[in-house]
Amino acid sequence: MMKTKLNLPLPLPLYQGIAVDGEHAGEMIEGCALFSIIDGDEEIAIVPPEEEALAVPIRPETLSMYIGKEDMNGKNIFTGYVLKYEGELDGEKLDTEYIMPYWEQSICSFLLHSSQSDLPVDIDKYISECEIIGNIHENPELLKLFPHLHGGKQ
Repeated sequence: MMKTKLNLPLPLPLYQGIAVDGEHAGEMIEGCALFSIIDGDEEIAIVPPEEEALAVPIRPETLSMYIGKEDMNGKNIFTGYVLKYEGELDGEKLDTEYIMPYWEQSICSFLLHSSQSDLPVDIDKYISECEIIGNIHENPELLKLFPHLHGGKQ
C-alpha cells in the first residue's frame, strides 16, 4: 500500500469499494478513488478521508459512487445500494417498491432501477422517502428484487 496525503482545493466525488487485501480485506472502504494502470493491469484503490491515509486496493466490480443524496435516515446513498420505498397515493398504501440508483452515462445523470418496472425512475421522486436495506456487492441476493435486470444479475 502506498501512503498518500490528499491536499486538493476542490471536493472530490465520494466512492466506496470492497478492499481486496491487508487489514481491511473484505470491508467496504469509503473515500476518494484512485485509478491506475501498472504493467497493463488496471487497479482501483480508495483513499479514506483521514489525513495521510493509505490507499486501499479494492475489487473493481464493487466500485460505487455517492449519488449526492441521503435516505430517510440521513445515510449516504451510493450506486448499487438497494432502497425500500413504502409510499402512499391518495391516502392508500402502495405495495413496497425496491429501487437501486445507477449512473446513466448517456444523459450524465443518476437514475433508479425499480423492482416494479423495467423503466428508469426519476431519482428525486422517491429518494428522500426511502430506506437503505443493503447493497448488491455485500448482499448479491438483493439483485433478485430486480428480475428485469439481466435475469436478476447486474
